[in-house]
Amino acid sequence: MNLANEDDGGALAAFGDDMSTRVSVIMANLNGAAHIAEAVRSVLSQTEPALELLLCDDGSTDDSLARAEAAAAGDARLRIVPGGGRTGPAATRNRGLALARGDWVAVVDNDDLIEPDRLKRLCGTAQADSADVAADNLLTFYEGGARAEHPHLALTAPAWIDAAAYAESNIMLRGGRQLGYLKPIFRRTALGATRYDESLRIGEDADLVLRLLIGGARMRIYPECGYHYRKHAGSISHRLTPQTLDAMLAAHERLDARGDARLQRALARQGDALRDARAFEDLVAALKARDFGGALAAALKRPAALALLHGPLLARLKR
Repeated sequence: MNLANEDDGGALAAFGDDMSTRVSVIMANLNGAAHIAEAVRSVLSQTEPALELLLCDDGSTDDSLARAEAAAAGDARLRIVPGGGRTGPAATRNRGLALARGDWVAVVDNDDLIEPDRLKRLCGTAQADSADVAADNLLTFYEGGARAEHPHLALTAPAWIDAAAYAESNIMLRGGRQLGYLKPIFRRTALGATRYDESLRIGEDADLVLRLLIGGARMRIYPECGYHYRKHAGSISHRLTPQTLDAMLAAHERLDARGDARLQRALARQGDALRDARAFEDLVAALKARDFGGALAAALKRPAALALLHGPLLARLKR
């Protein structure tokens, strides 16, 4: 195991001066003992040998780091980046970005898996297509076989995605296959100084990609299912709270369409959906507290929030 610390000016020297790494894989970890060994092995078993795995910890209290080290079985490509406490996934990944040496940067979650040829194939096709951001389709699978696995996108051919198309696909609670779920790789030179927004605990991946596209990066998506996205009881996706939604709204307000009319319309729809979701949180909280006056006020403020009281979201209210 290699131990890296972003505050140590000599950290890179500790790993030698070979800068030929093709892919830096960043894996954020917080108490991921249940699945991290599988995730580490899936990265270190890639047919692309010129990689490093930056395992960035966020103050874990379980034995996940020991399990990751055991899974690596002495493979020096694993570099553990310790954290100083609970900072969230965005800040944790940013520590990895500060140390990444690869021509390409990939993000793999500590409970997911990737196909053995994923990084070699995806980096090769992205390089050939002159893409700055590239993503393949992902296969959603369910722990314990609760449901049948399925591809996330109904995609049959590669496609270019611009900022407007990306924003349009990521409208909260609209349904459909959102591109924000994909796990892209990034050309490190295209990333430059761009980093994850550390105020976000949900939606930080999509926010980073959208800002890159607005800045002129070229994104290409491919139909192969190289990334396996695990659904399980501990999954944190879509655990919305008033605080996470407020942060998402603030980040959304910082986006600039730069005169792109299509993008401006998509951003407006994104903003409306976020405000509806925020009003829905207030509506549910008021109903649970039997504060019917507060519920009425929330409904009058954003009438569209009432439309969310059905199906799976109604089940949340019943809980």
